[in-house]
Amino acid sequence: VDSPRPLGGPPRDARGVAQDRRRAAQCGERAHERPRGGPLDGSRKGHRISAPKGVVTRPTGDRVREAAFSLIGPVEDATVLDLFAGSGAMGLEALSRGALRCVFVERDREACRVIRGNLEKLRFTGALVLNRDTASALRDERARGHRYDLVLVDPPYEEWEHYSAPLAELLPAVLEEDGVDVHQVKQLL
Repeated sequence: VDSPRPLGGPPRDARGVAQDRRRAAQCGERAHERPRGGPLDGSRKGHRISAPKGVVTRPTGDRVREAAFSLIGPVEDATVLDLFAGSGAMGLEALSRGALRCVFVERDREACRVIRGNLEKLRFTGALVLNRDTASALRDERARGHRYDLVLVDPPYEEWEHYSAPLAELLPAVLEEDGVDVHQVKQLL
């Protein structure tokens, strides 16, 4: 599955950034957040999520989320691990579709703050946000014996080579026997 705008698209010029800030102010949003994620489905259908400012985080678009969850199938009462969570779009979608619990792992502090804001705005319970590197979080989850029905993996495209070996080593230990792991990678055509 591929994001329609890798790494947030092209850099904005000063006029575009100013327009974004004015729009955010008109909508009552904070300047460091912007509603880039499409609407959720499930119990929070139509609610939009905020994403961290900048081009580092590329929220998974609504069509990509819809296609992914169409393939994943029902997630009611599932335990979910959202690695490289970014805006938290995939984990939030899982919670909206009835997942029991979701752990969001993201190394960027600002992104974690935005995920917490989205959780509060959407009134989700059963979520934990870990401001940690994915490999160290996976090692801790493995050591604690935590296992998940669904693991969502969406690393920065340019860092896939760096994370592929640790993920191959650590993911099996945290995935339930009949669990599903979904990796979002850049499509090479």
